[in-house]
Amino acid sequence: MRLRSLFFGGLIVALSAMALNAQVVDKTKDAASKVKKVTEKTVDKTTDVVSDAVDTTADATSSAVKTTAAKTQTFGKNTVSVTENIVGQTYEGGRWLVVSTWDGTKWVSKRTWFPNKKTP
Repeated sequence: MRLRSLFFGGLIVALSAMALNAQVVDKTKDAASKVKKVTEKTVDKTTDVVSDAVDTTADATSSAVKTTAAKTQTFGKNTVSVTENIVGQTYEGGRWLVVSTWDGTKWVSKRTWFPNKKTP
């Protein structure tokens, strides 16, 4: 009789432990799904903000390029059209290097621009 009650008592404890483990797994899955949803919403919002910023920057850049190509101003009968030094310098290509030379008493370092060699 005593052995039977111990067996059933152990069986009840084992079944309740299994039920608790199942609840823990369900709670963990629920928490994981909530974290996933929050992460997806955050990524979507970030993507929207970044794409809006890129669109705004592209619009501003294209309008700045269009406005800096030439400027024309009218003063009464006179019209002035300025096309110099508006767009800026073109890219020549090259690199800045630090050149060290000996001046007789010490080494002197100077930053110098070296353009790319032009092919004939």
